[in-house]
Amino acid sequence: MVKENDLRIAFEMDNFRSNFSDLVQVETSPEHVYINFLERLPLSGENEPNAKVVSRIVVSWPHFIRIVKLLNNVLMDNKNLAQDTFMSLMKEVEGSNNVHS
Repeated sequence: MVKENDLRIAFEMDNFRSNFSDLVQVETSPEHVYINFLERLPLSGENEPNAKVVSRIVVSWPHFIRIVKLLNNVLMDNKNLAQDTFMSLMKEVEGSNNVHS
């Protein structure tokens, strides 16, 4: 396994693109986790799509667990950057966890 400090990342600037996402949808199978990054579509009619997939990432379960740990570490390390936003989002997350319990 390559350690993060050992990574040498190449960017192909001709093909590189950053996408904005304001929703995330997760699907699972016994072998993989599918993470769909979505963008809300404004002014959608009743039967029209109200979001579009801007990127889809598929990872194995072990890699998904590593990603979750990494994201949690980033969240904890950076919570002071946007304390008000962080606190309101944490309350929202805790509330949604209570609903699923």
